[in-house]
Amino acid sequence: MKIYHYATVGIPLADVLVTHGLAEHHRRYFPFIQALNEAGFDVYSYDQRSHGETPGPRAQVDVARLVSDHLRIRELISVRSRTGKLFLFGHSMGGLVTAASALKNPAGLLGVVLSGPAVSSKLPQWLVPVASVVAKYFPGLRTLRLAADEVALRPEVVDAYLEDPLNYTGPVPLLIGVTITGWANFVHANASRWAVPLLVLHGEHDTLTDPAGSAFLVEQAVAAGCDATHLIVEGEKHEVFNGDQAPQLRALTVEWLQQHL
Repeated sequence: MKIYHYATVGIPLADVLVTHGLAEHHRRYFPFIQALNEAGFDVYSYDQRSHGETPGPRAQVDVARLVSDHLRIRELISVRSRTGKLFLFGHSMGGLVTAASALKNPAGLLGVVLSGPAVSSKLPQWLVPVASVVAKYFPGLRTLRLAADEVALRPEVVDAYLEDPLNYTGPVPLLIGVTITGWANFVHANASRWAVPLLVLHGEHDTLTDPAGSAFLVEQAVAAGCDATHLIVEGEKHEVFNGDQAPQLRALTVEWLQQHL
């Protein structure tokens, strides 16, 4: 798995690990990465397993492997880092992976920023054990297709999403669907152990991930004594960093990172 390092000019303030969501790739975050670089942050990112330019069936992977990958990449960054300071950023499924990674090992983290994290599940809990067994034998079984027009309000963003050859726009494979649910349950069950500063942004009209799940995570983080903020972005759908308010949200995120150095 290739790790990309986008270095700022001069001495960096800290590192930011950017983790993309389901069925996409890290290059979609170039405007955000550029904003971080311009603000003085070194950025690391990668295409998650079975996504983007990595090999294998598209999006057919156990989220446990993605969480393990994330933890390993954090270790590699700690060796390569020019600062020894690390923030995490994750969107959607990448937000789930990032949250799970931070819960499993909060050591060395200055803070976490999540965008529309998939930290709650719409799958009925009684169905999870059955679906998990089926997924072991038929991991590529196709389930629901994500509604592309729910990704963003701007038609040009939706069109670009559908036309991008590195995105996967087919039905969600059962394995990743059911293990997203399992890891969302893990985050929910362990949210009271949250231990680092947290900023969560969620679109008001997000139908792909539930804002109530991110609100619960923030509530638990606050109860645990952490500096945690839940920001509902009015009028936006799932990808708030690809909406009309993207420049302001990038600036807000940069300011939050600077305040938590």
